[in-house]
Amino acid sequence: MPYKNPEDYKRWYERNRERKIAQANLYEKVNREKVNKTSRERMRRFRDMCFDHYGRQCACCGETELLFLTFDHINGGGNKHNRKVGYIPRWLVWKGFPDGFQVLCMNCNLGRSINGGVCPHQEKI
Repeated sequence: MPYKNPEDYKRWYERNRERKIAQANLYEKVNREKVNKTSRERMRRFRDMCFDHYGRQCACCGETELLFLTFDHINGGGNKHNRKVGYIPRWLVWKGFPDGFQVLCMNCNLGRSINGGVCPHQEKI
């Protein structure tokens, strides 16, 4: 069903929405392992792209083990933003790697959140 006009596809989809949703749900149910594997691979690619852009070590302590690293909102507000946009690496890629983010290890990230925005490795001034 190649549509040259996006409006034609939108109209077709609205007429066939329930059927398309049922097809997608059935496909996911029958192919659960394949769908999960594809999703994990896609999320890993997003994460790798973000590490390529923002760096592969903690900006505070220098930790390099990727399993310990996460993406931090430099100016805070991460919890609220994460709830709004979902998986942060995907959002960062879609938005073209905006400024205002850095790589931190989980310890430094959590330490900042409970210590007034200052990592315990740093002296609070």
